[in-house]
Amino acid sequence: TLQFEYANRGGRANLGYSLEELKQLTPLDIKPAFTLESFQEMVAPLVAEEKQQVVFQTTHQRKDETTYIAEIRLQKSRYQDREVFLAMILDVSDQVEAEAKSHRLQSELVEASRKAGMADVATGILHNVGNILNSVNVSTSVIRRRIEKSSLANLKKSSGLIVEKQECFADFVLNDERGQK
Repeated sequence: TLQFEYANRGGRANLGYSLEELKQLTPLDIKPAFTLESFQEMVAPLVAEEKQQVVFQTTHQRKDETTYIAEIRLQKSRYQDREVFLAMILDVSDQVEAEAKSHRLQSELVEASRKAGMADVATGILHNVGNILNSVNVSTSVIRRRIEKSSLANLKKSSGLIVEKQECFADFVLNDERGQK
């Protein structure tokens, strides 16, 4: 029948039902995730004596409709010359919540480590780019000083004079002292 025959005081207190109320119910009434078919499929290895015990987690619903996560250890037994199911039920809500928090924290730690690694790589790249830019800056300064000291510095002045005197360039070169220089 799957109806409850007995529940200890702790189970009754957790579920919020009296023993008389529980005797009117089946596990399907407190396990909203199960249908009759899915429950029968789950206990089939016990009925066929292929397994001694079935262990699973599910959600239990209390009389006040609040829920908790339960670990169920279900086995077949004999009671008063009848075969019955014996269930040992543990409220594992805190454990499941702690495991979820641990998993979440581990994921956050992995992400933080990944970001720290990326920052470390970026710092190295920026350092190398800085070294290269510093070398370019030094090389540019050296080239500028060499150009200033070379006769190329006068090339700018010369080209300015040529542009300025372009209409009378021949006369400028032949008769003007600056043009001859």
